[in-house]
Amino acid sequence: MKLRDIIKRLEKAYCGTLAAEYLNLTSREESNFLRNKFETEWPDYNPPKSIKMDIHEHISWSVLFEEFLQKKFTTAKRFGLEGLEGAITGMRSIVRRSGELGVKNFNIGMAHRGRLNVLANVLRKPISQILAEFQGNYVQEESMTSGDVKYHLGTHLTRVYGDGLKVDIVK
Repeated sequence: MKLRDIIKRLEKAYCGTLAAEYLNLTSREESNFLRNKFETEWPDYNPPKSIKMDIHEHISWSVLFEEFLQKKFTTAKRFGLEGLEGAITGMRSIVRRSGELGVKNFNIGMAHRGRLNVLANVLRKPISQILAEFQGNYVQEESMTSGDVKYHLGTHLTRVYGDGLKVDIVK
């Protein structure tokens, strides 16, 4: 390769908007494998404007929901989404794409951080129901919550997309 091509490839791998952390791995073999994938096979991806707008919309809804929860429940332990806004669009994409590839069921287990936002913006659990549960004004099926704290809320739904694709999700 010419030097300019090497520089372009490394700039693409290390100076873009995506990053991968692999140097902390204890296995040299694993680290080298990831470095090779990262430096030589990083795909060019420039989504169309419609997808970018969809991502922007979902992130905006997520941020607005967090701001509302912060104002409405200022003293409640909520485990907000701060710093994980991109996870919402990522999870939505994973569910959709996996369904297209034949996955029929998802069971989502997760830490507290961002849980309410995942329920609202990934699983499309009605916000009125989330708020009622969070305030203790809604009796939920026993199988959907552990009952020990109010932010252990869960749900089950069948997500149906416009093209007829169906995916069952439990959280």
